[in-house]
Amino acid sequence: MSRIQRLVALIAVGLLGAVGVTGVMAGPGGVLGGGGSSDDTRVEQSGGVQTPDSLVAQSGGETEVKGDVIDCAAGEDTRFKFEQSASEFEVTGTLVSFDGSTVVVTGPDGDVAATVDASAEVKGDPQPGDAVKVEGAVLEDGTLVAREIKSACEAAENANDDQGDDVDDADEREIKGDEIACPSGESTRFKFETEGNEFEVTGSLVSFDGSTVVVTGPSGDVTASVDPGAEIKGDPQAGDPVKVEGAVLDDGSLVAREIEPACDDDDGDDNSGPGGDDGGSADDHGGRGEDDDSDDNSGHDGSDDDSGSGGGRDHDEDD
Repeated sequence: MSRIQRLVALIAVGLLGAVGVTGVMAGPGGVLGGGGSSDDTRVEQSGGVQTPDSLVAQSGGETEVKGDVIDCAAGEDTRFKFEQSASEFEVTGTLVSFDGSTVVVTGPDGDVAATVDASAEVKGDPQPGDAVKVEGAVLEDGTLVAREIKSACEAAENANDDQGDDVDDADEREIKGDEIACPSGESTRFKFETEGNEFEVTGSLVSFDGSTVVVTGPSGDVTASVDPGAEIKGDPQAGDPVKVEGAVLDDGSLVAREIEPACDDDDGDDNSGPGGDDGGSADDHGGRGEDDDSDDNSGHDGSDDDSGSGGGRDHDEDD
């Protein structure tokens, strides 16, 4: 083979090799075909895959987010929380606003707003800043409708026995607060209690004008109209510890039928004192009566009569 033929053969072999390499590089996954390394391919393909946590959170259309602890003044502490399923939601957090038609609560991920159902059950008197729990429905368009608004913290007396629901079911409610130091007698406590169509509040008198009474109870001021035939004991003044009892009307308004001091006094002992004095006077009169009778009897019937008889005998002897 001549030198020229060898050269042509080498060139032909080189061309064939070049064509093969180019085909591989240009094929699927090749560099010229826009492909990359296997690692890059795995990264690109995993970009739309959800993490296990997100899968759990969205499994079955349910979401749950928990946040920091909420310190409760009474009972066990709770947490900021937001739960949502396909048709229901629950949020626990700090009340931002509540105007009767809309409620806004700060949950673990920010503010949650819900319209308030016309027949929603509102327990207590929620105020901005209070720890509350709101439960309700999720509509098809994703809007939230609150059907129950209540305190997120249980009262101390119900927390241990977990009787909160039982108390509500029985149409009863009792809230106890701090102790009231009484100047005499046993101390009492701030308290608000409802049972059926009756109520009782113990606290500090804010105002009483004869037609309306306002008392600061364990959860704030309680206002009641005063029944014309209400029984008023003592002379209640602003700042006095008082106990007010009365009726709960169908519309939820309160009517006071009895207003009295919340602290017991020592009237029993004071009354017994004057009674004792009166008894003593009766005895004194009795004593004087007996002495008078004794004197009279002895003077007239006994000594005088005997003296008279004796005088008569002396007169006979003289005769």
